[in-house]
Amino acid sequence: MVVLLTEAGENIGLGHVTRCRAVAEAFRADGYLATVFADVHGEIPDLSGPNVKSFSWKQELEHLDEILDGAEVAFIDSYRADQDLCARISQEVSLSVVFDDFNRIRYPVDLILNPNPHAPQLGYEKQRAEIEGGSDFVILRPEFLPHRGGFTPRDHCTEIFITAGGDDYRALLPKLLSRLVREQYHLRVAAGSRVEELRREYAAHEDVTIHGYLTASEMASEMTQVDAAVSAAGQTLHELAFLGVPTVGICIDNDQQGNLRAHTQSGFLPRELFWDQENLTGEVVSELRVLGDREIQKERSEAGQSLIDGKGPKRIVDIVLRVDKNDNYV
Repeated sequence: MVVLLTEAGENIGLGHVTRCRAVAEAFRADGYLATVFADVHGEIPDLSGPNVKSFSWKQELEHLDEILDGAEVAFIDSYRADQDLCARISQEVSLSVVFDDFNRIRYPVDLILNPNPHAPQLGYEKQRAEIEGGSDFVILRPEFLPHRGGFTPRDHCTEIFITAGGDDYRALLPKLLSRLVREQYHLRVAAGSRVEELRREYAAHEDVTIHGYLTASEMASEMTQVDAAVSAAGQTLHELAFLGVPTVGICIDNDQQGNLRAHTQSGFLPRELFWDQENLTGEVVSELRVLGDREIQKERSEAGQSLIDGKGPKRIVDIVLRVDKNDNYV
């Protein structure tokens, strides 16, 4: 049995849950029982499902032992779990695995997996666990896989997909929409928790479509129908790269800096942009204008697809099954 412990909600977003879900599905495809337990903060979309449960595993420690009972493997995907909690979880299972994005702490676990392209640039020398990571381990939801190749370069850039994460705690969407509407772009917005606010604001704008929380299939479909995207630099950026949708990426927190750098170095992103920089919306408009060139769209699309192939969850399953409790490959 495989248990995946993660978190979602205010100032966290949904990226941790979506990647744990994808890995759980990969384990189930190999015949393993896998369940995701999400510690939820604030209002987010319904996480209920046969293999996803809401549970405050960082607070309800007396019940944590219960859900770990019988588990051979436990994944921890959290920015808030400390060393003591990680150690406690590790002691209860045969193999403990952490998803780490930026070498957050010294983890008392068996295996550290960094499912991001920038993993090789991080200094993991002080960690005692086995280390794996990089582009080969980028996690995509399975619903995105059939949409590979769905983007076609155009001779224009007028239809734009915009997302700033499910929570948009940097309040980027109101600023971006205000500027891009003036530029007469046709906008498709994944607004998450800001859906009602933005629908009221742009009710009279026929060229602005405001969505709330989208399913993975809906998200992939929206992404492949546009000319370009504007996105935060988290999990969604990997999805856009896999689909080959030319993107302007914006770093909204420290854990996204590595993603931004890796996708810029690959040629998928034009340059690094940050949520708090001066004249951000003007810089976004400048980059979207560049994407009116069909050849530039083609180059960026190919760069993104060459970096991420969508096989990360299966590779994670394979490598976990080859590692034993003594940190040896078997």
